[in-house]
Amino acid sequence: MIMTVHGTVMYWIIGINIALMIALISKNISALPAKIPLHFNFKGEADGIYTKYLLWIFPAINAGLIIFSINDPQSLIPCTLTGAYFVYLTFLIIEIAKNKIHKMPKSVFICILLVILGSHFFAVK
Repeated sequence: MIMTVHGTVMYWIIGINIALMIALISKNISALPAKIPLHFNFKGEADGIYTKYLLWIFPAINAGLIIFSINDPQSLIPCTLTGAYFVYLTFLIIEIAKNKIHKMPKSVFICILLVILGSHFFAVK
């Protein structure tokens, strides 16, 4: 597979997303309570409380996206969008766990919609 400039930039962006999440989690994990909300209903209220160490799944998912997209250049943009969404989600979950925000903002659900639509938009030839 020949790597294009576009593909190289996308891999760098995904890598930066992973680094941002690792930095966010590492900086804040000791200040978080043992159990934090990680799942939210459409009203933005927490409906799933889990161990704070489950936050580490977000960078792992992003790393998986890089592996997923290696053989499929068409998936680079959707993977990059998904990675950026996980950075935003990680930040919001940490803020909610620290009681700085009381509900998940509606913007998260808009982001989910954009990631889904963006994935299909870029997949259409």
